[in-house]
Amino acid sequence: MSPRAAFRGGQVRPDKRYIPYATLSQAFQTLVRQILVKSEAEVDQWRHTLREAVGPNGQLIVSLIPEVEFIIGKQPPVPDLPPQDAQNRFQLVFRRFICAFARPEHPLALFLDDLQWLDVATLDLLERLVTHPEVRHVLLVGAYRDNEVSPSHSLLRTLERSAKLERGPRDCAGASRARRCRCARLRCPTLRAGARAALSATGAREDRRKSILRDPILHGAREEGLLAFDSVTRAWQWDMNRIPRKSYTDNVVDLMVGEAKAIVEHDTRRTQRLACLGNVVEIATLSLVFGESEEEIHTLLLEAARTGLILRLEGSYAFLHDRIRRRPMPSSRRRAAGGTPSDWPSAGEHDGGPARRATVRCREPVQSGRRTVNRPDEKRQVATLDLRAGRKAKASAAYASAREYFSAGMALLDETYWGSQYELTFSLWLERAECEFLSGDFDKAEQLIMELLQRGTSKVDAAAAYHLKVQFAYREGGTRASR
Repeated sequence: MSPRAAFRGGQVRPDKRYIPYATLSQAFQTLVRQILVKSEAEVDQWRHTLREAVGPNGQLIVSLIPEVEFIIGKQPPVPDLPPQDAQNRFQLVFRRFICAFARPEHPLALFLDDLQWLDVATLDLLERLVTHPEVRHVLLVGAYRDNEVSPSHSLLRTLERSAKLERGPRDCAGASRARRCRCARLRCPTLRAGARAALSATGAREDRRKSILRDPILHGAREEGLLAFDSVTRAWQWDMNRIPRKSYTDNVVDLMVGEAKAIVEHDTRRTQRLACLGNVVEIATLSLVFGESEEEIHTLLLEAARTGLILRLEGSYAFLHDRIRRRPMPSSRRRAAGGTPSDWPSAGEHDGGPARRATVRCREPVQSGRRTVNRPDEKRQVATLDLRAGRKAKASAAYASAREYFSAGMALLDETYWGSQYELTFSLWLERAECEFLSGDFDKAEQLIMELLQRGTSKVDAAAAYHLKVQFAYREGGTRASR
């Protein structure tokens, strides 16, 4: 790889699967931040390059990656377009944004992990990127768990479609078809080499200790007295009589989940609240939720960080593995850990700036506690958040993701809400109808439109439903004519 090549990675997290483009945003945030610390001359050069790439539509990228605004400056609002044209515009702008980083003198490599959880909008965008002739000097590498992907999974269908195209994803040999490689288990010689390196008598003692802490099995053996460091001989000692009698799972994650269970039982409230806040949580957020200072937060999470179950990063904490975070909890505890809808930000708190990012964060407790929402006022608040989140996804041309939000909001509202919360209910039905239409489910769209026409109480609402019906009829007529 070229010494000037940029390598960036992102992990698809299960709690972010409903947030369109979240993984791409994560990957490019780091890249943009690295530009910001360069010299003023280099930043000016990138400013010119990125402004030329995004043109008058820079706000589309800023909404996805807020750090870009520090380079290209504040951007004007983008004009409204019909949904299909808006989707094409977003894909065009993002493609040019990618091409600004991927050039012969500095190619770009992107690694995306856990693709089995990738949202539909990002999957569609990636498919269009890797098959477009303008996108060059980009290496896209993805990883997924094949035991969580069925033959009908959207990821496999996308890979198959891309591989059939003349310019599909490329493997290392330059073939025109995508190659899927199965990663087998590590062989014994490799494991022995890793253990030998961790237990090596050379190097600083602190470095060896940290290496042991990063290995769950060695750390467990050390905690149980099967492995110990002799300060006199400055070497590791182990008990070969007791070690063979110790039963270890084949899955290291299962071992770590067991340790996580012990820690959670030791400190249920704080650990479960941490889990409900996400895979990566800023310390400032933890301080606000726990009601304690940052120094107290570090003390409270010391044991979990010491065992390696969570990682202490610069300004945040992160779970080492998603299964540790997703360790099953009783619904009553999950509700207590995630809070109630009355504790979540109100709809009016999500306009612009940092509050806009709070909209994304609030999705996590909403998703984890949805089944425990029973009171009418709680359902109204959660449905309102669904409506706002869906509209935000729709504004990014992520119509499939938006449809999920609108559907979730509708599921919370029964027949009585048409009378008590008419505006909220009608808006959810109308938005979902349009997203079903844009996602290609014409039958469902037609069903929702007919219901809207029957339930609309004003001429304005009826006009909105008829407008959508006209679009539907026009598209349906064009589809039939093309057959």
